[in-house]
Amino acid sequence: MAHRNTRKRFERMFQDEKPLGESDPGFVEMFNRFAYGDVAHRGALHDGQRSLVVLSSLLGCDALDEFEVMAQVSLNVGVEPRAVKETIYQSLAFLGMGRVFPFLRVANDLFESKGVALPLDEAPVPELSTTHHSGVEIRERLNLQVGDDAASEPGRPSPMEMLEGLATDYAFGDYFTRPGLDLPTREMAAFCLLTAMGDCDEDLRRHLAANIAVGNDRDVLADAVLQCLPYIGFPRVRKALRLLEER
Repeated sequence: MAHRNTRKRFERMFQDEKPLGESDPGFVEMFNRFAYGDVAHRGALHDGQRSLVVLSSLLGCDALDEFEVMAQVSLNVGVEPRAVKETIYQSLAFLGMGRVFPFLRVANDLFESKGVALPLDEAPVPELSTTHHSGVEIRERLNLQVGDDAASEPGRPSPMEMLEGLATDYAFGDYFTRPGLDLPTREMAAFCLLTAMGDCDEDLRRHLAANIAVGNDRDVLADAVLQCLPYIGFPRVRKALRLLEER
């Protein structure tokens, strides 16, 4: 049963945003009831967490237009611009610059329209000499197996050794060490992004283990992926929930 304050929640989150209601009023009414009724009231995630996992899932399924809308929602519910930026930044490791750049441009346009000065007052870029060590530490905290250290092996590393070394140095050593999002939030967002991507079961399982390692238990992750349901659909959320049940 949908909660009676669904419309109030929707209007508070969107504030001055105009919905599609003029062209597709019935469709929009059904979606709002779906997204801001029982789904939004599920679990203990606060509105800021919900916004970030939804944004991450929209990155994962390349939903640029909806990302623009939900980025506005995230600001309306008090998410800091830096947290939105960090959610985009860390998605580079999963999606690559070709898919991430349009989202970064949309976020920058939104911030400028709201009077947010760019560049943000960000943390300095990590020193190249420290990223490997920092990346190893992060992977150990996340219980993500660190492959053989390609830099310490004589001769040419295998392609997989090189891949794991680059993941340690750049994905974890650069992005996951930055302020703006704590590690549990980063991992929750990563799990939702991978859920939305689909067809990446190995990575989804690895980041399920990483979430457990930083305190995001199965119930927390179930609540997170269910928040993404109206945006990425039933099949991918069902797959993630089955994976959680197997844990």
